[in-house]
Amino acid sequence: MIGWAARILLVLLVALVTMIMTVPMSVVADRAQGQVPGLGWAQAQGTIWSGRLSNIAYGPQAVGDVNLKLRPASLIQGRMSYYISLDGPVASGTSRAYVQRGVIGVAALDVTARLEQLVGLNATVRNAGGIARLSNVDVELNEHGCRSASGQLWTDSLVNLGQQYGEELPELAGGLGCDDGMLVLSLSGAEDNGIEVDIHLRVGVREPSRLEAEISGASGEIAQALNALGFTVDNGRFVYVRESSLAGSGG
Repeated sequence: MIGWAARILLVLLVALVTMIMTVPMSVVADRAQGQVPGLGWAQAQGTIWSGRLSNIAYGPQAVGDVNLKLRPASLIQGRMSYYISLDGPVASGTSRAYVQRGVIGVAALDVTARLEQLVGLNATVRNAGGIARLSNVDVELNEHGCRSASGQLWTDSLVNLGQQYGEELPELAGGLGCDDGMLVLSLSGAEDNGIEVDIHLRVGVREPSRLEAEISGASGEIAQALNALGFTVDNGRFVYVRESSLAGSGG
């Protein structure tokens, strides 16, 4: 009797695994896409066991191609979790991603992005080049927006920009968090010459994104460059604020 039960269980298990291995990747991809308006891709290939999303984009920003491999143990926890690798002209890196009961998340994300490829940046900053690095990033999103976020950020974008004007500008470092459903990225840095920089980027799932930057201690050619970039002076500090939707583009 036990032998027959074991055989039936084995048959059911094989049938379940076979079903999982043959379900198209587009099924999971469409579910994730519904959680993040503005997220899209050209093609979903493979199955939910192992697949690929080609030419991923978030609004006007091209991202690259993502390979996904299912973590079978995650099914026991009632979620679909994947090992993912990102590769493209904009960014490269690795992470884990999961979908569970109306929540989409990424964990242990380590990505390096090439700033000259980011359309949301001012053209002058893009042309200066440099990289942005995200390390140990965990983010969860639901229908209301950002639910939790943590991790580290770093970029040398201002170092490269300062070199064009013969001035030392600082590297920027910071972290991520959530505020009222929006993903918040905060960066700051300072140089011995007295220049201090604070940047806050609020990214909404459905709301417009908002960039706020404040720079103190700037003078000479750097001050002229900041004026040309659209900064205004407020109490001796250069201030820049810009809002943009997914349909927007860089200035």
